[in-house]
Amino acid sequence: MRFLGSRIAIRSFFKTRRILLPALLLILAAAPILPAQDPAGRILGGSRNSPVRIDVFSDFQCAACRELFLNTIKPILKEYSARDKVCVIYHEYPVAGHKLGLAAARYVEAAHRLGLPRLLAVMESVFLDQAAWARTGNLEASVAKAMPPADFSRLKQIMQDPRIGAELNRHIQYALQQKIQATPTFIIRAAGKEERVDGYVPYPVMKHFIGRYVK
Repeated sequence: MRFLGSRIAIRSFFKTRRILLPALLLILAAAPILPAQDPAGRILGGSRNSPVRIDVFSDFQCAACRELFLNTIKPILKEYSARDKVCVIYHEYPVAGHKLGLAAARYVEAAHRLGLPRLLAVMESVFLDQAAWARTGNLEASVAKAMPPADFSRLKQIMQDPRIGAELNRHIQYALQQKIQATPTFIIRAAGKEERVDGYVPYPVMKHFIGRYVK
């Protein structure tokens, strides 16, 4: 697990932007054109026809994954995915030893069956409360407060479905096929090319990069 974000101080942000953005653009320009794929994963916003696609491999017990979702992905969903400019797809990849990360992924997969608004609400609540449930193990409280009681009762029933585990296994197998070695890792596809980025990238850097492909 890598947590690059914790080392990016405010005073060094513009230096970071100068380093990260040219690197992203240069690598994308040189990358070969690859065929589109439709792997396991949850579309959080946008569509597969969006000009930019970001596949995120994430672990709910990973501190850097928390920062990426709350501070980078959420603004992307609001500013770009809502206009179908960026497709964001999440793939669960709990790292070895993160048993609570896997448990959280089960709750989120169940919430996915209740629709996108419930899915996003549960993801946000679980990430926001990460420090608390990592200490106490009480994931249920974080999930329950993200939805009305009736929906939470439905979610607990859905959790009994063995297909929940099967779908999570699809996420993990796809991550292994992609040789993902750290969380968060995301793959950016734009203009027929793709590049893999490991670690946390601040939203202003991503915004400037996305702006090169969409208005």
